[in-house]
Amino acid sequence: MNRQRKAISPHTIILMLMFVIVIPFLPLLITRYWTWWEAWVYFVISVLGFIISRLLAAKRNPDLLAERARYTEHENVKPWDKLLSPLVGLCSGLIPLVAGLDGMYSHCFHLSDIITDVAQLFLSD
Repeated sequence: MNRQRKAISPHTIILMLMFVIVIPFLPLLITRYWTWWEAWVYFVISVLGFIISRLLAAKRNPDLLAERARYTEHENVKPWDKLLSPLVGLCSGLIPLVAGLDGMYSHCFHLSDIITDVAQLFLSD
C-alpha cells in the first residue's frame, strides 16, 4: 500500500476554523452581548472538546486525523456521503445561530417559542 503523507490543504484549515471557532462563537457575534456567560461557556466547551478529542486521537493513532481531514478524497466514497458530511457540519451551526437570534430578539418576541410552535405543527399527528 502506498502511503503518502500530504499536507492538509488551506481549504481544509479554513473549514476547520469555521466549524471550530466561528460557529460556536455565533451567539456572541450575533448578539454582541459580550457578558453572556452561557454563550462563553458553550464556546469554551466546544473548542476545548475539539482540541482534547484531537489530541487524544493524535496520541492513539496519529494517521487518523490526516485521513479524516481528506475524507472526500478517498476511493469508493459514495456521492451522498460527500454531500451528507459537510451538510451535517453546516446544520450543526443552526443551534448557535438560533440561540444568537433568540438572544438578540428576545426583547421583541420569543424566537424559541415560534420555532417550537412551528416544530409542533410538523410533528403533531
